[in-house]
Amino acid sequence: MSCQAEASGGCTCGFHLALADFKRNLKDDDLVRSFQGTQLHHLTAEIAKIQQEQHSKRSLRYMKRLDPFLKKMEQYGKVIEIFANSQDIVAFIWGPLKFLLIAASSFNDALNSLLDAYQEIWEQFPLFEVYGSTLEARPYLRTILVWIYKDILDFHQEAMRYFKSRVRIQVFQAAWRNFLPTIRHIKENMARHRRLLAEGIAFVQLEELNIIRRDAQRRFEVERQAEVDRRRKETISWLNPYNSQLTLEKYREARISCPDAGGWLLKIARFRGWFDPTFCTEPLLWITGIPGAGKSVLASVIVDAAQELDVPENDICVAFFFCQPDDSDANTFVAVARSILAQLVTQNTFLIPQVYEQSSLSGEVTLSTNDLAKTLLTDVLSSCKNTYIIIDGLDACNRKEHKNIVSTFRTVVESLPPSQMHDIRCVFLCRDDPAARKDLINIPMIRITPADNKDDIEKYWKVCKSHLEAEFGPLDMDIVKIVAAQSRGMFLYATLMFSHLKSLSTLDELQQQLHSIPKELHDLYQRIVERLLLTENFQAKDIMKLLGQLACAKRPLKWYEVQGAAAIDLDNETVNFQKLPRGMKYTHRDLCGPLVEMRSDEDQSLDFIHPSAREYLLQHHFRDSSASLHFQFATLSVSYLTLPGNLQSVNTFLLPLLLDSGYYAFLEYAVSCWALHVQESLQGKEKEHPPDLEELEDKVDMFLDKHWKKNTSDTDNTPKSILLGLSRLKNFDSYDRICKAVAAVRRELTQHSPRGSEESPLDLADIVKRARDTLASYSEFGNLTDAKRALLHSLYGPNWFKCSMMNCEYFHQGFKSRQQLDQHITRHERPFLCMVTEPTECQAHTFGFTTKDALHRHLLAAHGIDVGDSADDLEFPLPPSLKRNADGEGGPSRFECPTCHKTFTRNHNLQNHLRAHRKEKPFPCNQCTQSFTRQYERNRHQALHTGQKRFICKGELASGGTWGCGKKFARQDKLASHFKSKSGRKCIQPLFMEEANGMTGEEWNARIAEILSSRFILDPEQMKPLITTLSSFPESWVRVEGREDVKTEEESQGQSTDSGLGIEEVTDGSSTGTD
Repeated sequence: MSCQAEASGGCTCGFHLALADFKRNLKDDDLVRSFQGTQLHHLTAEIAKIQQEQHSKRSLRYMKRLDPFLKKMEQYGKVIEIFANSQDIVAFIWGPLKFLLIAASSFNDALNSLLDAYQEIWEQFPLFEVYGSTLEARPYLRTILVWIYKDILDFHQEAMRYFKSRVRIQVFQAAWRNFLPTIRHIKENMARHRRLLAEGIAFVQLEELNIIRRDAQRRFEVERQAEVDRRRKETISWLNPYNSQLTLEKYREARISCPDAGGWLLKIARFRGWFDPTFCTEPLLWITGIPGAGKSVLASVIVDAAQELDVPENDICVAFFFCQPDDSDANTFVAVARSILAQLVTQNTFLIPQVYEQSSLSGEVTLSTNDLAKTLLTDVLSSCKNTYIIIDGLDACNRKEHKNIVSTFRTVVESLPPSQMHDIRCVFLCRDDPAARKDLINIPMIRITPADNKDDIEKYWKVCKSHLEAEFGPLDMDIVKIVAAQSRGMFLYATLMFSHLKSLSTLDELQQQLHSIPKELHDLYQRIVERLLLTENFQAKDIMKLLGQLACAKRPLKWYEVQGAAAIDLDNETVNFQKLPRGMKYTHRDLCGPLVEMRSDEDQSLDFIHPSAREYLLQHHFRDSSASLHFQFATLSVSYLTLPGNLQSVNTFLLPLLLDSGYYAFLEYAVSCWALHVQESLQGKEKEHPPDLEELEDKVDMFLDKHWKKNTSDTDNTPKSILLGLSRLKNFDSYDRICKAVAAVRRELTQHSPRGSEESPLDLADIVKRARDTLASYSEFGNLTDAKRALLHSLYGPNWFKCSMMNCEYFHQGFKSRQQLDQHITRHERPFLCMVTEPTECQAHTFGFTTKDALHRHLLAAHGIDVGDSADDLEFPLPPSLKRNADGEGGPSRFECPTCHKTFTRNHNLQNHLRAHRKEKPFPCNQCTQSFTRQYERNRHQALHTGQKRFICKGELASGGTWGCGKKFARQDKLASHFKSKSGRKCIQPLFMEEANGMTGEEWNARIAEILSSRFILDPEQMKPLITTLSSFPESWVRVEGREDVKTEEESQGQSTDSGLGIEEVTDGSSTGTD
């Protein structure tokens, strides 16, 4: 609405339009109704209840700082009630404020943050009692009242996003820091409004300012969204999630010929009880079936059904993960956590700040440790609502990872109260094996039976039959019924059977195959392999060699790596792509048929169609030769690395020619995995060992001669496990060098140190760097034609800028630009980054710190952010109920203050409290003119005059040792502060570890008093603050059960003042113990 419209009587309409927008965006009718009719006295009464609760819990906060804001808001409310002629307008100021205070009161840090925000805003708030005559004389200025009202509603609407839901405190703290720019923006608006009222601007100026205000608001929203997008991008990059969407698309494509596949699952009562978005009876579910039953396809059906849910006023989040049988890196808890977290922060911007800050604080280049992954996943999931988690293929994980994945999600879901059971639902899809039965015990299960899939398989094969008849002509048998019956519910069998039959050449071959349908899945695999080996265009040895390499590879091979390995010509000491076997020149399908598939054209990683395919090959074709497969891979790798083009002596001018020929296509795999294959080749049974150990030793020895650094240290720190694993080579002269080299590679693959390659005895890192730099120079300095770029992409993939650390995923994965790589390398070298990027980006966000402590010091000194230890188990906020019980908690109080009517449980506490009212200070210092209300304060002060430091952090243990650092302090509270510090807790830990075992809470506190009085010569009153400190030591340190924290007299006292608005302000006091 324009200023002119508001000035001519539209001011009231402006308020109502702003309020209508607020109600619509709130999306909560119950909350809107609770705000209606709220008045100031309702709010002040609620504040008094909050204070009383804080007092009963000994956690008082300075609520009086809210008083000026309420006074100004009261003035503002009276003004707009006159001009808007509606109390409902003001109610939506008091109502949200009441809601926020109730919600924030469940955690002190949150309450402080909220009070700080109100304090910042009221400091810029106009004094409306001063401008009453101005508003009467210039009605158009009432537009400013509408602007102020909009800003207040915007603040409350944004703030309520942080308090409406149950979230963990870590998530709240990070999200609130992200809210600070909005607070600054509203604060600036308020300051502008105050200046406009004070200056009494003309109507024409107001119209111009209205346009400027709208533009500024749009600009702020654009900048804020840009910052959210930037943080999301950096967060996703740090998480580096596995591409679950790509896998989902693969299973969606599998359903194209049978769109209704899996629909039967959505109709089962048990599944509906888990799936129903409005009423969840079982938040955990296990779907199981035999291998090949179509569990992954069903997972894609569940994902699609969940994403299609449309629940009014509720946003549905869906996150999923498909474990990959042939990729050990994708079958870990960390991989699952990365992917789930990435999907959740993409769908819920509220979660971005927590994960973003952890990416800066963790020191991890990418999320890589189980502990951090578990903490983040727990925090994020505990703060989610209406979230569906689908995890498929757990049987591809090893026992440890399987247990870790299930236990983490179970713990989060099962910790939810019944009223929030629908917030997170999780379904696991895997085969029924001993690990699953143990980890998924007591979780409701749906077992896939042949009858469940029968109709879907028949529908699928009706389409398949039409394709086959189009190729070969009419078929004289009911092939649909035959295949459906033989499949016995295995969708994998049905799809493989079609792929196999489609590859046949003639109708006679097809009919012959149909008259002898394979009975079992492994029979079908045998039929497919036999068909591949009979292919005229390819030699059987090339096919089996490739299948063997894929079966024993230490990570999924990329197609260009397979080609690079096949192009190695050891006889001529070169790599020649022109002499590739015929099948290698085209695609993997020509050699592997339907047994192997490529993840994507860009990634080029090869996977078996199903884990059972790899199992079949290892059991039936490589059963007694798995060690030989590794032997072949090991000798191929080290022999390749001794070729002239892989040596330091190669002419630099030859590098581009070698690169263009595909010489380095196999380099990264050979460098990172040669040692692993050497170890594996020696791990089997006697009959599986390589037939010629001398050949292995000879080739490895030659390889070491070519790449051993001259100044390698003679220090031998080879782990015993490696010495034992390579013991079959013990009789060879090169045994020690081989062990050192293998140990160095293993360290580089496991340790997160940028110096790993520098400490290696081999120069392979230099060889890799030289090849990569040459390739990168094409992108940065060369004018590549489209043809040459396509050629290089086919030889080395699309990402040419790669990390030098072998244990980093980006060693193989790489980046598309130098800038991305440089940012990544900085994370390795200075991994702890400042998370502050607003209002301006901190330089430490780019350059970072080498240690976590350095980052923490920077955050506290430069930005006032304390990211020390927090209460990890606390959850916040708990949304306030619309009807709140006014009864406070606490013990009986019999002694009442006649001035403020505050009550106490003991008379001497009341007497100390009365001194504060009377402003009596009966305890003078005998060294100066100062006096004190409390005796212990006087005694503490006098110790400063004497210079005596009788409080010492040191003592003897019963075992004969000592504890403490020996530091001396003049005051006991300084010693108490020392004990509270990180170093002080370490000082006193041995003493209380020795003293505390088996004590009850009462015995523990009595023992503390005894220790303090005997060792520190403190009287009872002086000991009370220390007892409080020591009685609240972490339970895990002292192993004491049943202990309760003891509060000091300071914490148990209070004095009351009236704020003028009916708000009772309670401040901490203390007793003297002299009554």
